[in-house]
Amino acid sequence: MHPDESLRRNYETIEVRLNNGQLLRGVKKNEDTFSIQMMDEKEQLHMLLKRDVKQIDRPRKSLMPAAQPTAVELENVLAFLTKGGPAAPAEWQPSADFNLSFSRLRNAASEPQNWLTYWEIIKARTIGG
Repeated sequence: MHPDESLRRNYETIEVRLNNGQLLRGVKKNEDTFSIQMMDEKEQLHMLLKRDVKQIDRPRKSLMPAAQPTAVELENVLAFLTKGGPAAPAEWQPSADFNLSFSRLRNAASEPQNWLTYWEIIKARTIGG
């Protein structure tokens, strides 16, 4: 409800004024001596050379707006959050068909446990799964 009170590392808000006067507001992703990368409020990635930047401000303010939910809205959010997440994925089992056919690719959703995805790689790295 008060996002400015709990700003998180790697979600620092930046405001970048370009030499042409354009103002970009978003989250800093990376910065070095010569460039800065940021994602704006519309989730568009900007890779900027600092020579094209007039000014960089780092306000201590979250991009997320503060909320004043009603009691009913707050109850609805809590009910949603306590409902539980999605079911655990099926354990990996080697496929009976070791051939990668067009049919298997087309119907990959029917056997998600057999396809390595970006999400699975990240999950394995973060929770050791």
